[in-house]
Amino acid sequence: MLNISGTTLHITGIIDDISSNFGDYYVALKAGGTFLGIYVYVQNSALNDVAALSLGEKVTMYCE
Repeated sequence: MLNISGTTLHITGIIDDISSNFGDYYVALKAGGTFLGIYVYVQNSALNDVAALSLGEKVTMYCE
């Protein structure tokens, strides 16, 4: 797991999955060359925005 404290990352990709893991919601992006892809965990305050997303959609996630 990559942890870059104090840095904002902009990650653009195609949505492969939207799901939860033990109550923590995430958006999985397809990533060439990786087996699992990129998982972006979402704060509860952004769940309504995530609900509007669709599989296969190209998105840019702003991660703090």
